[in-house]
Amino acid sequence: MSRQTLDGPKRRSSGARFSVTELAIAARCPRQMLFAREGYRVVEGDGGIGQTAHAVLAGFVTRGATHPLVEEALARRPLDESMLLTAITEGLYREFFDRASGIASAVAAQDLVRLGRIVFDLSSLLGELLLRARRSGLTGAEAFARAFEASERRVELDLDGVEVRGSLDLLCRDLERKQAYVFDLKTGLADVAAEEQVRLYALALQRAGERFTPALAYVSGEKIEVKVVTPLDQDGERSLEERARELAAMAEGKKTPPPALDLQTCRTCPVQKPCWIRWGRTLRDEEAETPSPPAADEVAEEALKLEKSLRAHRVRLDRIDPLLAVVGPNVVRFKLALREGQAIARVEKSARDVQRDMGWPVPPLVCNDGNHVALDAPRRDREMLPWRAASLRDLRGLEVPVGLSLNRELLKLDLATAPHLLVAGTTSSGKSVFLKGLILALLRLPPADCQIVIVDPKMVDFTSFRAPPLWRPVVTDPSDAVALLQSLVDVEMPARTQKLVDAGVPQRTDLPARSMPALVVVIDEFADLLASFMDRDLKTQFIGSVQRLLQRARAVGIHLVIATQRPSVDAVPGALKANLPVRIAFKLPSSHDSVTVLDEAGAENLLGRGDLLLKRDGSMTRAQAFNVTPQDLQEELTRGRA
Repeated sequence: MSRQTLDGPKRRSSGARFSVTELAIAARCPRQMLFAREGYRVVEGDGGIGQTAHAVLAGFVTRGATHPLVEEALARRPLDESMLLTAITEGLYREFFDRASGIASAVAAQDLVRLGRIVFDLSSLLGELLLRARRSGLTGAEAFARAFEASERRVELDLDGVEVRGSLDLLCRDLERKQAYVFDLKTGLADVAAEEQVRLYALALQRAGERFTPALAYVSGEKIEVKVVTPLDQDGERSLEERARELAAMAEGKKTPPPALDLQTCRTCPVQKPCWIRWGRTLRDEEAETPSPPAADEVAEEALKLEKSLRAHRVRLDRIDPLLAVVGPNVVRFKLALREGQAIARVEKSARDVQRDMGWPVPPLVCNDGNHVALDAPRRDREMLPWRAASLRDLRGLEVPVGLSLNRELLKLDLATAPHLLVAGTTSSGKSVFLKGLILALLRLPPADCQIVIVDPKMVDFTSFRAPPLWRPVVTDPSDAVALLQSLVDVEMPARTQKLVDAGVPQRTDLPARSMPALVVVIDEFADLLASFMDRDLKTQFIGSVQRLLQRARAVGIHLVIATQRPSVDAVPGALKANLPVRIAFKLPSSHDSVTVLDEAGAENLLGRGDLLLKRDGSMTRAQAFNVTPQDLQEELTRGRA
């Protein structure tokens, strides 16, 4: 399909030029946009999934009508819906498999399953549009061409002399409902920047005389969701042109860019450090930012609205008593009294519908709570828990703070009894911040009581810990990580075991104080570390060393904290997981990932930013982790170990 160019009305040119993506990033944060123009990565990558999914979509729109099965299904009279949907799926997967060699080099093995799910869900979306084209009376190539007008189409827009250029993902039509859409496919974050991007595409088309409704197709959990975005009105266009002129002045160095309006963007920003160096610190005191718990009347109003929603979805229950609600820092836990014979499965099945009714960002978690069923309602204004609220003085031995429970009690974890820990969470979930807090908590102990080793294959998250007296410098090379763990198995563990034998005691804690320090090994991005091994024997050796430490190191005081962003079965083999009885899950991409970590779903519906589930002794606890800022790190590390 030939590329087409849309030109809006020509105006005077200021010489400034942006891509649609850059202008969209500026809606999130103008400073991020400027760094993006300099080549910085301002959002976490998705492992090559997005680029591949876009290529599959573009290839199908270009060639799908000539696929034999699609061609036959489009011409079939009468319409065979099942045949058409199967043909669409086949056509998309053909585009997918035709790119096998490129996918193998661009996408990590553990991400292929997720990519396959995205392609499958795309087939449902595209198949429904083709079905509606056929129902409108069209057949053959005409139905395909009318349903899918273009993909990867170039657009240009003039915003009062500021040139904006981009390439949209998909122009399509719902011929049954007579609606035309410009779609943007998002495999990552579907935020204000994503909405701004698709609005810009719709505006460029509108100024060229074509009216398309802006919409997002984005990955949520395990499926693709569709969101129609409100287009710009005249006031919105004027505001956009004003912002474009201001951004042009910023790009030319004539104006200082303001920080993001949403301070959470600053907290999790990948370019936070260079931003603060260039323009100064943006985050205010955390205590001033923390909202108060909702008032009793707000909780009562939410309970009434929730009860109405549940009844509308045929959940039989008694009145929801707001006085029984537990107001946590991240959620309000309502306790439901179901009528006799009403199953909890009915509440779980209604969770997504309730989410929509209540306007929540994620479906609520549902679980048994004594004689009640607990339903966690995301708070409208969540509390960010400052690190200084962690009360390190209340900790003993190898205890570390996990966060505040829903009852606002300090949730602690004793590594001496754990004895190992599995931590998982996606980008911006709070996993790395939690690990930094765990290390800071252990650094309160003198080296005679606790030694720490950090394995950081990404080489960026734990650079602040290069100064403290660790047992070894921060390990970043995979081969050095293998050598380290092998030395723990072959040298350190036998030496410690012999010391216990000589003293006639079964474990380290029975020795005199400070005669054998605990050794905590923190391994971040475990999945990436495994994926970096090109040599299969070296990878097997590494996994074997980890497994032996998990099985035998508790008595001699060696404790492993294994963290991963992608908790697939390949990344955390069952043999390892069996020896990791204590697990913490922050927000995860899918229920499948949640089951991998916790043996049950739920983590896919967490809120991110420190919202977590702790599983130990077969029970699950929800909590909000403490927020460790760069300033907290600097102050704690400057203060040094106690």
